[in-house]
Amino acid sequence: MPKNEVRIYNSKAVIYQNDYDVWQFRMWLADEDKYIRQSLRTKDKAKAIADAEALYEDIKYMKRRGKKYYSISIKKAVEMYIEDKAKYVGIVGAIGIVEGRLTTIKAHLKHFLEYVHKDAKVKDLSINTLLSYEREGETIGHLYKLP
Repeated sequence: MPKNEVRIYNSKAVIYQNDYDVWQFRMWLADEDKYIRQSLRTKDKAKAIADAEALYEDIKYMKRRGKKYYSISIKKAVEMYIEDKAKYVGIVGAIGIVEGRLTTIKAHLKHFLEYVHKDAKVKDLSINTLLSYEREGETIGHLYKLP
């Protein structure tokens, strides 16, 4: 059981001390069905409360803007993209695509998932992710690094 538990913002978030007397932040995210747990990296209660309140405000601001705290997997992002593109099949005009184009998109993204760790989080991708990749234990890519 946590030591010195202090509720902030009408119990919407909690700070508590761990076994080393360092203050920790905890908040339930109902829409993501997960807790945020983060060290506040201080043993001073007043600083911990101030930091926790600032963190709470940052999280609430992010949520109001429709952002998620926890990133989705790369596989889930690809599924969402394909689902979105499927809506445009058969639409006439500049925004429409044909069934063959959707098939091509699926094939390319299937290969993409083979090169990246599909269960990794989208936020872990960087601009250099595909510049160096491995297949069957050997390095294939790595032509140059972007700044």
